Amino acid sequence: MKKYILMIKEKLPIFQKRLVASLPFILVYQAILFIISPIKLNQILLVILIVIFTLLQFASKD
Repeated sequence: MKKYILMIKEKLPIFQKRLVASLPFILVYQAILFIISPIKLNQILLVILIVIFTLLQFASKD
């Protein structure tokens, strides 16, 4: 079990970079999902993703 935890810790920065890189696509998917099924959970997830995306855009150096 310890071996798997160490492996996950080692690959965590790679997963984080991939997640941040795919955030615009996740945001579009969540927006479409909210349009199809406008329930409270989808609305909350969409708002959270918009806030995260906006903060990452302001924090980027580009």
